[in-house]
Amino acid sequence: MKPDIRARGPALWWRRLRPRDDEASVWARLAAGSGLLLSTSGLTGGMNFVSFLLTVHYLATDAFGVLTFSVTTIQLISALMAVGLNETLISLVARADGASRKQEVAALIGASLRVRLTIIMVGFGVGMLAAKPAAIHLFHKPELVLPLFLGVIGACGASLFQFTQAVFLAMREYRRYFAASVLRFLPILIGLALLAASGRMALLPAMLINVLAPFIGVAVSLWFIPFPLISLRHRVMPVWPRLWRMSRWLFLMNLCSMFFSRLEVYLLTAFSSVTQLGIFSAAFDLCGGFMLIEAAARNITLPELSRRAHSDDLGRLVGQCTLVLVGVSACLWLGGALVRPFLGAILGARYSHAAPIFLILVTARVAVLPIIPLTTLFFAAERTRSLALIGLIQLAVLVVAGWVLIPAYGAVGAAWTQLLVTIAAVISCVALAVPMMVNWSAQTEQEEPKRLAEVGS
Repeated sequence: MKPDIRARGPALWWRRLRPRDDEASVWARLAAGSGLLLSTSGLTGGMNFVSFLLTVHYLATDAFGVLTFSVTTIQLISALMAVGLNETLISLVARADGASRKQEVAALIGASLRVRLTIIMVGFGVGMLAAKPAAIHLFHKPELVLPLFLGVIGACGASLFQFTQAVFLAMREYRRYFAASVLRFLPILIGLALLAASGRMALLPAMLINVLAPFIGVAVSLWFIPFPLISLRHRVMPVWPRLWRMSRWLFLMNLCSMFFSRLEVYLLTAFSSVTQLGIFSAAFDLCGGFMLIEAAARNITLPELSRRAHSDDLGRLVGQCTLVLVGVSACLWLGGALVRPFLGAILGARYSHAAPIFLILVTARVAVLPIIPLTTLFFAAERTRSLALIGLIQLAVLVVAGWVLIPAYGAVGAAWTQLLVTIAAVISCVALAVPMMVNWSAQTEQEEPKRLAEVGS
């Protein structure tokens, strides 16, 4: 019996999104890659969680807040140094590698490395000069000078490590990505465990361990990458226009996103007590597992969907991935709600007020998952201007909500600020992606009767 090619509405949408027999290999590869990346996230997340427990139990609340400030500085400055190069590198290299254009792959990686090294040198110089004035005049806390200095140094290593990881993802070298990630976070766990076991856990050694760990990851990653791939001798001039076209708007997006989940820390530092910062940091660090799942979903969808940028089935695959992640988000939120009553036993009585903050942050994190394939669609269509617009909307909500809520409500206000930023991202992303999906729907609707007739014959 031939399929009903007159089906319309939800029935037609379901038929389009339902996996076909010829897509088995695609989903097998996605499942294998996702499993390895989730294993990476799970293992590194477990190591980070144990490291978090060691610091939260053996450091005083104010010392733990300062450590969080230093680590946040590493994340913030390394995000600024990325200037959109991570996503651009993954997307363009994945397309070139998928088309077996090896010379273009090498040229893209060489050009990206040159830009990265230049930015790191400039960022290091500016950061060293600005650390002391920022601690004294911006935060009014001279004791933060050293954490800022160390944060700038650690950011340089973190930026180089991001480059090597982007290369692994673009070329689907997920096993090497796994090994480099583990060896980047393992020294932190070992170092903190030794400090705790010897009774020498203190703020300065803990900060130094977090600063040195990215450089260990870089050394391991460079050993994994073939030398010709990262050589600066490749001809890079032909690929500069492509890097510029994609990176110029992604730079603006990264400029905005580097403040997400970090500006709240600085606002708490400036307008609230270090104790409030410690409570918020404890709840936020407990959400690290959710953020690692988010990173794994982003890391698998961007290179895999970029390889199909010119495929007629791209929109279908985006819709399928979105449905899968909606189900994952619901399961994760239920898991967070079940964990909430046990936070007192996990963190200790002094962090009992972190339970409601934790659930708000869980809601904010899991709501991001379903829109990850939609953001990948913007990369595939080279509509990075839309991503920059979404980033600007989120930043505006972050600044306004953070300025109003954090001084008044402290850690709870910071959690609500993150949730409002996530809601703004979901609404703006869906609003900008729907027209693209509608255009894809109109195009595939014209092709669907022909395809179904071929299947039924």
